[in-house]
Amino acid sequence: YTGPSDPIVYGLIVRNIGLLRATAAQFHTKNKHAILTLIRSQLESMLHFYAFFIVDDLRTLVDHLMDGRSLRMFKNSDGHHLKDSYLIAHIRKQWPEADAIHESLFHRIHFTEAHFFSDRVIYGDSMLTPSAVESLLEEAVRSIAIIQDITAKVLAVYEKMAQYCTVGIEE
Repeated sequence: YTGPSDPIVYGLIVRNIGLLRATAAQFHTKNKHAILTLIRSQLESMLHFYAFFIVDDLRTLVDHLMDGRSLRMFKNSDGHHLKDSYLIAHIRKQWPEADAIHESLFHRIHFTEAHFFSDRVIYGDSMLTPSAVESLLEEAVRSIAIIQDITAKVLAVYEKMAQYCTVGIEE
């Protein structure tokens, strides 16, 4: 244990591993709704993790989360709640591709006309038929790779911070 956020970071890592395993299982069934929901959850984990780096008072955020309160209800020192849109606005400065993934998933996850037709899904401004689902699955793989790459980069920063915080601490 090196910092106040370690239990939450551990939980996010365990969650991400579970989500990756579940997503892989859904690829065999080509269940696009389940796959997109699982990718959205991976994006959410990455955003939660990223929040640790933009708050001024990490201990207060950790206490807020450990009390079972939602991240979106936490106010940063600038007065903004840590909602997905706020976190995406920050993360897009370094990783603009995260914004496109967020937008794409937002329109596919929330109940829309795309869900009225079980054999079609909205993609941009057009409707895809089942024969085009393969390209959607390929996009899903790319999205997962980007989300996990960003998560790994944020985790590397966290690891360096943890090493820095433990320098000179005697056991």
